[in-house]
Amino acid sequence: MRKITVLLFVSLFASSMVQAQDHPVADKHGNMKVEIQQEPHYPKGEQALYQYVYGHLKYPDLPAGTQLKGQIILSFDVLPDSSLVNFVTMQSLDKGIDKTVIEILKGLKFAPSIQNGIPVKMNMMLAFPITKHYFGDEKK
Repeated sequence: MRKITVLLFVSLFASSMVQAQDHPVADKHGNMKVEIQQEPHYPKGEQALYQYVYGHLKYPDLPAGTQLKGQIILSFDVLPDSSLVNFVTMQSLDKGIDKTVIEILKGLKFAPSIQNGIPVKMNMMLAFPITKHYFGDEKK
């Protein structure tokens, strides 16, 4: 009788544990469904991000009449702890400016991607349009 009671208790406990687990449903190929609740982003908003970067950007000294025009496209990972790593310059305008933008971004925290309720690492790409005219009478 004791063995039957123990077996009944174990089977009820195991049954309740299986039901309590919330697993994503797999598709017909066995792939688990991933629900993205949040994409990685700068918490203060995109406009605030660009204002911050451009406000802290230091341009190189170039001769009068020079014009920098184009964009920098950066790829980087946002980690679950909100830090940014693995920067790759996809499109460069000027190596000095590219490096400066990366250093500015490294000091910021982004909201991570949330998938199935868990913060996860996700890649982001951002483009920074740059237009700078050097007239020769600029203060250093």
